[in-house]
Amino acid sequence: MNECGYLDADIQPACDALPIKGMETRIFILNFEDWLNATVTQGATVDIISAIALASTKEAYEAIVPPNFPKERYTSEKGDSGYAIYTHEIDVLVEPTAEGKLFAKDAGRGRFVVIAEKKAKGTDKEDAFDVLGGDAGIEGTITYDSDANDGHIAITIASPDARESGPPKTFFNTDYATTVAALEALLTPAA
Repeated sequence: MNECGYLDADIQPACDALPIKGMETRIFILNFEDWLNATVTQGATVDIISAIALASTKEAYEAIVPPNFPKERYTSEKGDSGYAIYTHEIDVLVEPTAEGKLFAKDAGRGRFVVIAEKKAKGTDKEDAFDVLGGDAGIEGTITYDSDANDGHIAITIASPDARESGPPKTFFNTDYATTVAALEALLTPAA
């Protein structure tokens, strides 16, 4: 059993799956309230989520963003209790169309959970998807400058302050194909 704040295992580099920087272009976004009302199943450890079942009529939304732009970050700071608390953050770009502006407006008004795919997926692609904002949700801030970001709207979706209990959790169910299918199923409203 891992005592809080104490290491209990060695860390070895996975030489056959060295990290690759960057994110893929597809992200899944869930309204935070829908996340709170979902059935979220823990995987092999508390840092892995193996299933998400949304309540009836609820669904996730998909954003396809330009390549090489999505950037995920998380940081920690010591809380008043002495334990680390975390901030989760992801940057995305959307086109400045009416649809893109509506997305930006909604991102600036709500709270979300984002599931993002990393380029560094692990040896068996078991580390491909990170879940950001699962504890407290993340919120959007919008920046538009017609001379920056190739004319796209930049949206940073981040913890409003350090509220997360740890780094982003991993979403993984059985294998990569099953995991992708489970995420894509979230895009259809639950029966």
